[in-house]
Amino acid sequence: MRGIANLRSQPPHRGILRISPTNILLTRKEILPMPERKRFAHDQVNALWQGDLSYGPYVPINGKKKRTFLIAYIDDCSRIVPYAQFFSSEKFDGLRVVTKEALIRYGKPKMIYSDNGKIYRSETLQYACAQLGITLVHTQPYDPQSKGKIERFFKTVQTRFYPLLDMNPVHSLEELNERFWRWLEEDYHRNPHASLNGKTPHEIFLSQNHTVQFLEDPTVLDSMFLKREFRKVKADGTISLNNCTKCLLVSLANPSIFVTMTMVYMYMKMARKSLKPNLYACMITPM
Repeated sequence: MRGIANLRSQPPHRGILRISPTNILLTRKEILPMPERKRFAHDQVNALWQGDLSYGPYVPINGKKKRTFLIAYIDDCSRIVPYAQFFSSEKFDGLRVVTKEALIRYGKPKMIYSDNGKIYRSETLQYACAQLGITLVHTQPYDPQSKGKIERFFKTVQTRFYPLLDMNPVHSLEELNERFWRWLEEDYHRNPHASLNGKTPHEIFLSQNHTVQFLEDPTVLDSMFLKREFRKVKADGTISLNNCTKCLLVSLANPSIFVTMTMVYMYMKMARKSLKPNLYACMITPM
């Protein structure tokens, strides 16, 4: 250490490059500049929905205070919220409910824009979007600013809805959602928005309601949002699912049939064009 101190105190000789510790740290990891941000907004409703999840308040659930999670979509053009709901977990079950309800109530968007969270990258959501003709796009990792509109909505919930809970607390998850939906329709959707030239999200969406593509048969969503799994049919005509053995009531003479069991839908596919019991099945079960 004494030798290093003496070396630092000496003036640099001509022709010798002195490198400071700061320069060493900067060269080890390149610091990338922040990307340029430009405000944008689509001109048509349902051109793009932004989706995300936010932490909600603690509410009594089964006798204990538990954290809630708010899952929501927002229309990029009108700022209307097709659907949003609080859940007791951040699993895909909540996203399935929110996506199905949003599609039923406000029609199909051309694009869904979300982050790289696990639930938004699930095969079930990708399959459903592909079947509906919806483009599913994900943001770059660690870039919440790219979803500015949904993030701004969450801040609005924090500043305008959560204070109402402080004055009058809720006593269940069901009560939380009921009060939130009432606030969403009577307050957020009906108040002028700063980015909509003084108009409300409800007014903007209704003005283009004739362009919205609603689902002809909403029941098709039930099968689209089911989990798909592959299982091998055993010689005795059974399969294993969730550590349980299920019996299959199928005819090997006609394997290309849908077989309905309790909460199980099976589509048999022949392997190597044979009718042997080692056929592979594509099984669809609720998550």
